[in-house]
Amino acid sequence: MRYIFANHDRSFQITRIREGISEFREAGKADPAHFRMHPVYDEMLCQLADHFLGYWKDSTALVGLGGYGRTEMSPYSDIDILFLRPEDAPEGIYRGIRNLLYLLWDARAELGHSVRTVEECKQEADKDLAVLTSLMDTRLVWGDPNIYRGLLRERGRLIRETDPLELYLKIEGEIRKSYERFGHTIYLLEPHLKEGPGSLRYIQLITWLVRLIFGCSSLDELPVAGICGEKAVREAKEGLEFLAETRARLHFLVERRDDRLKFDAQSTLAFQMGFEDTPERRGVEGFMRDYYRHASTIDFFGRRVLARARLFLRPKIATELKRLKLDESFYVGAGGINHYHPETFGDDPKEIIEAFRKIAETGCDLDIRLVDLIRTHLSAVDENLRLDPDANRMFLDIFRSNGAIARSVNAMMKIGFLERFIPEFAWIRFLPQHDIYHQYTVDLHTIAVLENMDSFGKKKGDPEDALLWTVFSKLERREALRLAGLFHDIAKGRGAGHEVRGEQIAGSVLRRLALPEEDIDEVCFLIRNHLAMTHLAFKKDLHDSALVSRFAENVMTKRHLDLLTLLTHADLRAVGPTAFSSWRRMLLEELYYRTLDIIEGEGLDGEDLAEWIKQIKGAVREIIPKGRRGPELEEFLEAAGSRYFLDFYPGVIAEHYVAMQNYLSDAGKTQLDESDAIAKKIDHRKPGYSAITLITRDRRGLFFRIAGSMSANRINILSAWTHSIGEIAVATFHVNDIPEGPLNDPERWDRFQSDFSKVLKGEADVDRLVAARRSRRPFGTASTPRFPLKVEVDNAASDRSTIIEVYAHDRPGLLYDITRQLTSLGLNIVITKITTEIDQAADIFYAQDEQGKKIIDFERLDQIKTGLHAHLAAMEEAYFADKKESAGKKQTEEITF
Repeated sequence: MRYIFANHDRSFQITRIREGISEFREAGKADPAHFRMHPVYDEMLCQLADHFLGYWKDSTALVGLGGYGRTEMSPYSDIDILFLRPEDAPEGIYRGIRNLLYLLWDARAELGHSVRTVEECKQEADKDLAVLTSLMDTRLVWGDPNIYRGLLRERGRLIRETDPLELYLKIEGEIRKSYERFGHTIYLLEPHLKEGPGSLRYIQLITWLVRLIFGCSSLDELPVAGICGEKAVREAKEGLEFLAETRARLHFLVERRDDRLKFDAQSTLAFQMGFEDTPERRGVEGFMRDYYRHASTIDFFGRRVLARARLFLRPKIATELKRLKLDESFYVGAGGINHYHPETFGDDPKEIIEAFRKIAETGCDLDIRLVDLIRTHLSAVDENLRLDPDANRMFLDIFRSNGAIARSVNAMMKIGFLERFIPEFAWIRFLPQHDIYHQYTVDLHTIAVLENMDSFGKKKGDPEDALLWTVFSKLERREALRLAGLFHDIAKGRGAGHEVRGEQIAGSVLRRLALPEEDIDEVCFLIRNHLAMTHLAFKKDLHDSALVSRFAENVMTKRHLDLLTLLTHADLRAVGPTAFSSWRRMLLEELYYRTLDIIEGEGLDGEDLAEWIKQIKGAVREIIPKGRRGPELEEFLEAAGSRYFLDFYPGVIAEHYVAMQNYLSDAGKTQLDESDAIAKKIDHRKPGYSAITLITRDRRGLFFRIAGSMSANRINILSAWTHSIGEIAVATFHVNDIPEGPLNDPERWDRFQSDFSKVLKGEADVDRLVAARRSRRPFGTASTPRFPLKVEVDNAASDRSTIIEVYAHDRPGLLYDITRQLTSLGLNIVITKITTEIDQAADIFYAQDEQGKKIIDFERLDQIKTGLHAHLAAMEEAYFADKKESAGKKQTEEITF
């Protein structure tokens, strides 16, 4: 750094400081992995201290604390400094410190500072762990070495005089608060590099604990002290280096202090750090996999050191008194499951599997000493053990039990046993899925699936999950379900069709484990079809009897249906917090019961269907008051298609007819005209949605007018279907409030009815209503990625309609834009299913031509696909351009000087 005080002008000095820091950062971009920020601050602070405090250099010191004291600063880290002053310091020292700080603040340097005597440091450290730990990492930057050595002496005395248990509890409390703040997991979509589990701060807390409790000056001394092995220390330090480099690169990328590894920065950092795309895996997934691996290593290392510290501090007698014998080899002590004879453990490697079986039996974790024993003997988990019939039987017995299976498998995975006993699992270890939808890595998602399966047996009396409890409680031979949960994503990250590849891999492994062939067939069936129920329930028409019949033919038996239902629920609920909802539960249950009816011979087809419709019509006639029965009713029933009688119960059909007749009678009319609309809303609180029925005169573009009116009033559409009955349209919309729940805002409901009525009468333009809604929407600040736009056409799944699937970034008015464009392309929308995950929309439309038939002309199908895609792409570009402009304006408004 050039000399700051070459000119007495304050602006010149401020510029010199800023330029010096900026130039040093710019030079560091060439090698972020080895970049350290402290040298420029050392030189700068020494110049400033010489200028403002030089007269008192022999009695004053400037000390670096924290990351600055450790020389581990990232490019935009703030700095912490301590001014050590003598007792009865003259006013000149205080004035010099103030002038130094004012100049730094004017230069916009981010720093924390304190001014204390050595005795004041001791007193504050005695009261506050944060002060004590900050003094653990000190470095003399400028000034009197004697006063600094006095600080080191008092720090050492304070540590010696403090109860080690008290120090341990304080550090453990800090770690616990950090875990609570970040959700007790390293597997965040946008992890924090500095704070939380497996972070830089976490490893620093562990380092302080090592120094305070064990007296080790660094992690390198832990193997000598018998706390852990050299490999564990080496892996933890490698993780520390990876996090430090990632943090440095992130700072350079965003050009500010930001330690959250945001989604939109991950791909850039992956490229910078040499992670390239391959046919099997994207570079960003490889980068995040390495992040999770290193963070997990640090997290596990820290937990082991904490457990060792507890053992070190706990009186031996307290441990012995709490032993619970399990068998001749294993017991449960205060630290968890342990082995009576550690000196012989591992002579028979099957004892390792037995330890995991004990977890499933007791629900207890392994003692850290047993964990270390297992890790020491992992080399014995080789081909011989994998082919040992007794070892394989013991492993499968875990899945045949009704114990803590997920806890057992989680321990296998963390310790490293699982990928050695089943090498195929190494592929999915720490494997991320680089999207907002999947919250967890594939391996952790697998554990979450098994946890959900373990919970099914505890759902007795839960009205929302009554089906799961009934199915699970009656299920025999549950190992197929659990093994399917273990293997269902084993082929993730190997390209498209992971369920088919997964079936092949699982079949090979299970034959090696000598699972009976009948059970292997069940597991393979479940893996092959584990996405089928969600695909059908969320994206297809459950009232399409042909579609559900094909699904039932594939499932074949009630046992298969029960197993698949349980696996689907366990899988879906393990994806992330937004993946499962009351609405989705209802759809899956509807699919279950419709499929079960067909399997048990109660489905409708051919003559049975005609007879069923005849019975429905008869029931409707019975329900409707005699005064309302007449030729108008017969015309209504005759005009309705067969699907109408499958979609609604007789009582609902009667309600539709009576509501229409009452409306006409009150209005003095004989038929509905273009401006008439009958609206009814029923709230379903448990499934969390409202059913809205609209009866109006049928017309071209009715669907987009309804969708636009709802969008303008922030009503979220889940699904919709329309029925044409002569010149009348009966439209049913299932909607909810955002984020979930029935539409319980009376004012919004009244406003929607008013807007829709005005649209029908020509008094309001639906385009303008939607545009006003878009302008009112606040722009979010989340770093969710922009999802690619995709339009697909499926002409095979439905016999009566063309299915159009739109995948796009969710935005205000998206559904309206789609339905309006489909209408302009000459299509009538019969059914709509809406799925939104975070900001990704998957909207499914059953469409027909103007004659009510599916589109079979290939040229027209291509025109529909390309025309819809082009229209939506243009609307999307305009939306993101507007969002970017608004965000820029907001950021400009927030800048303060």
